[in-house]
Amino acid sequence: MTRFLAALCLVVMTLSTNAFAQSAILQKSDAVITGFPGTTVNRNYNKNSNKVDETFIDLNGASVRIKSLSNPGYIWDGRTWTAPQSFTIPARKIGLVFGVAIDDQPFPNTYFTATSAFGLNITIADNDNDGYRERIATGQTNAKFMAGQWGNNPNAGPGSVWKLDGKTGDVSLFANITLNGQANSGAALGNIAYDAKHKQLIVSDRNTGMIHVLDLNGNEVDVFDHGTMARSRAGLSTLPFDPSNRLDITSDDFDSEDPDTWAFAAPRRRVWGMAVHNDRLYYSVAQGEKTRQPQIWSVGIDPESGLFVTDARWELNIPKSASTNEISDIVFTKQGAMILAQRGKQTPKYDFSKFAKPKKSRVLRYWLEKPNDPNTPSRWIAQPEEYAIGFKPD
Repeated sequence: MTRFLAALCLVVMTLSTNAFAQSAILQKSDAVITGFPGTTVNRNYNKNSNKVDETFIDLNGASVRIKSLSNPGYIWDGRTWTAPQSFTIPARKIGLVFGVAIDDQPFPNTYFTATSAFGLNITIADNDNDGYRERIATGQTNAKFMAGQWGNNPNAGPGSVWKLDGKTGDVSLFANITLNGQANSGAALGNIAYDAKHKQLIVSDRNTGMIHVLDLNGNEVDVFDHGTMARSRAGLSTLPFDPSNRLDITSDDFDSEDPDTWAFAAPRRRVWGMAVHNDRLYYSVAQGEKTRQPQIWSVGIDPESGLFVTDARWELNIPKSASTNEISDIVFTKQGAMILAQRGKQTPKYDFSKFAKPKKSRVLRYWLEKPNDPNTPSRWIAQPEEYAIGFKPD
């Protein structure tokens, strides 16, 4: 399978030209795109076997692609365009990744987060001596994650953050996100944002619902808990992290086609998309208190220390006219507009034919009310501008 499924996490470089050295891996107007690397079939499998059982993540397929968006030859108007490709990272090196952040060094480095957005695939020992481990759909004793799920570094896993060196093109394991010394059990990470003012990275954890801050050496410097810190400030009941919410792929409770068995954090404390803007971190929460619609919240970042401050606040609810799909990415324009990208509900298939439900996601653009209307609950316009993603032609 040679398809490359974009992750709705496409980052277009917007730094000044001076931030880019001529020999850098990234150049101005390049896009960094994460997606599923495709599959490969065991050529030696017994033809009486089920072909799907002999289908694996393609270790040589690209999990990351860098493409130049500088010269399409026409005004951007929604047409399909095959952009020239300059660099790829195979699944063998980095595993399956989703989130992307780019720093502002002279040779800009790029950071990626391990993901379960393209499924969680498991195997057991090679029982038929064909050189391949055996695929299984549900948990079983001695099960292991499939090769290519988290990359080839023996220390990598669902909590891994990876770094692409902007000068050499080397890929390395940058950090492993943990909580109280406990590793992410499998739900993996959400997204990653770069805080240029404080030279730090901010990562969301889909397993715990926590938001972690890392310095540029990969050391953790702060942790924010929406479920307790933000909700209590808003007068809502706290939803603390449940340490017993752990994924165990050796248990028959785990089902590779049922994300409800993957130990995601509870929806009202589960964070995904993030962006830093004007000394605040804006982040998405999967569900609101009295609605299934996603929400956007924000929390201040201390201008001096770069640590979170105690001023978390609700920003807006995604309108009911949009789907209940989670907001997987957030970006701000220079004019102050906040753009939100939804990703379809996870619908993983054992045969790799589907990862997320199509035809329901949108890109939403919000502007602050000018002037702010005190009679509306939010500072943002009630009805965002929208762009349909994956809808039928009509």
